[in-house]
Amino acid sequence: MDPALLELCQCPKCGGAVGEAGDEVRCTSCRTTFPTVQGIPVLAAEAYAWLAEWRRQAGVYQQLLARGGQLMEEQLAPYDLLPATRQRVEGLRDAAAENGQRVLSLFAAAGITPEPPPGEVSEEGFNLIEYYDHLLRDWAWDEESDENARSRDLVLAALGDDRKLGRMLVLGAGGCRLAYDVHNRCKPELTVALDLSPLFLVAAKRVMFGNGLHLYEFPAIPRDRQSACLERHLQAPAGAPARFHLLLADAFAAPLRAGAFDTVLTPWFIDIVPVDVRDTLGVIHGLLKPGGRWLNFGPLNYPKERPHAQRYPQDELTTLAGLAGFEPGPVQEAELQLLGSRAAAHGRSERVLAFSARKLAAPAASDGEPPAWLLFSHLPVPRFAGLDGYRADHPVVATIVAAIDGRLTLRDLARIVVEKHGARPDAAVAGTRALLSLVYQACR
Repeated sequence: MDPALLELCQCPKCGGAVGEAGDEVRCTSCRTTFPTVQGIPVLAAEAYAWLAEWRRQAGVYQQLLARGGQLMEEQLAPYDLLPATRQRVEGLRDAAAENGQRVLSLFAAAGITPEPPPGEVSEEGFNLIEYYDHLLRDWAWDEESDENARSRDLVLAALGDDRKLGRMLVLGAGGCRLAYDVHNRCKPELTVALDLSPLFLVAAKRVMFGNGLHLYEFPAIPRDRQSACLERHLQAPAGAPARFHLLLADAFAAPLRAGAFDTVLTPWFIDIVPVDVRDTLGVIHGLLKPGGRWLNFGPLNYPKERPHAQRYPQDELTTLAGLAGFEPGPVQEAELQLLGSRAAAHGRSERVLAFSARKLAAPAASDGEPPAWLLFSHLPVPRFAGLDGYRADHPVVATIVAAIDGRLTLRDLARIVVEKHGARPDAAVAGTRALLSLVYQACR
């Protein structure tokens, strides 16, 4: 582990400094230890629970592979199959089994060894190899797809002439190809690629810093029989990047020092994560130093289950960014062909956006309604008019009103509600915002 990475990190439990302790990372204050996988720190308050869950899911994957093999054997049993069909299914069966063992070996080398799950195996909640095809897109399809190059160029266009990135953090780095390409082109002081997925980061480390990987592609609708399963070589086109670090962590509980980064890049992130973009902006704002830049890339393609009030189009996002303490720049736009493999009979294209926004030293004062400090969880909540005479009729509301001092943010108030009233941490910000809204409206 590079000391340059650990210098930027902090303990996800107490906020103390962390250092290397053998194969682990240890907080110098509370002495909590955190595991590593293939030398990648896992910095989360429940890091060992994460590791146990990954091992359980590896066990689920192992059993699902066996089940899939049995299903294909059953499909081969009937006599009335074309010879070509039989050959295709036999090839799929053998390639799936071989590829599964390669993936399990990749995990095992990182200490994620399969543990048999209790009870009947189910695919519900299974996400260990989610977005597997994105790894192939990132590192195996350059000769047949320009998606990686066009994505990189769109981000560079959003940067404009100033391509000094300083310390760059990539939230939701995925398979790391865009982070790798921007890093190689702009030569930042260092890059930290953060993601929740061990598959992405363990594979990316092997691809960028090792000998690459050989994995199979299984198109849902292959172009022809020969394309039903193709062995691919995943490799980094320009070799190992210097000053490029990997970190397994939750972006919304990022174990990183506030204001530590000059650039935060969010590729295919803000609309995908199950978090209101307003709160995502607060996280990004806190990680950037004053004058630092937020770079966003991807569509605004929110999941259908997201409330309509949280599916912000580009113009509303620009307004929110300005209220959150950013100075948004011009938007670059392009139609990209996505996941364009020669083996697949079908693909899709999508409108993607790239823009940069610079963090202001202090957010501009907002006289609008509702006020910016109520929209965002990172802005100080003032003691607004009428608050001194407000009488709360509920203990939680009373706690919130008493804590408002002009310095604490909505996120700070939510943390107090969790500590004093046992509120659910994952719902505390939204709940506190709703109660604070009622207080503000009553005072007005």
